[in-house]
Amino acid sequence: MVILLVIGITASMMSGGRRAAPSIQPDALIVNAAGVTWLDQSGGAPLSIDNGRPRTNAVVDVDDADVLVLYTDGLIERRGESLDIGLDRLSAGATELYGSTVHRFADGLLRLLSPETTRDDVVVVVKQLASTPRSPVFS
Repeated sequence: MVILLVIGITASMMSGGRRAAPSIQPDALIVNAAGVTWLDQSGGAPLSIDNGRPRTNAVVDVDDADVLVLYTDGLIERRGESLDIGLDRLSAGATELYGSTVHRFADGLLRLLSPETTRDDVVVVVKQLASTPRSPVFS
C-alpha cells in the first residue's frame, strides 16, 4: 500500500511559523532541543480524496535549529505490532539523532527503524528548517 505523503511548507508572515498542509499521512514531525512536535493538528481526507468536507491547516512556529521529518508508513509499521510502538520508536530515534547533519539524521533513522527484512516502501525526508527572516524597516 502506498501512503500519500504531502506537506506544504509556506512562510506565514503573520506568525513567523510554517503552515502544514492538511492530510499529511502519516503525521510529520518537527524535532528540536525541546523534543518532538507531531504535525497532527491539520485535518481532512487525504488530498487524493474529495469527500466534500473542508480541510484545515495548522501553523507551527519554527526556529533555525528545527528539523522536519517526513516518512512513509513502512518506516514505522510492523506486522503484528501496535502503530503506537512504531511512532514511539520514531520519536525516540529522532530525539537521539537531533543535532546531526540532515544526511546523518536520515541515515540514522533508516538504520534504527527500518529492518533489513522489510518488504514495505520506506522513504525518509529530513529538512533543516529556517525561520522567516524579517524584512528591515526603514524610516
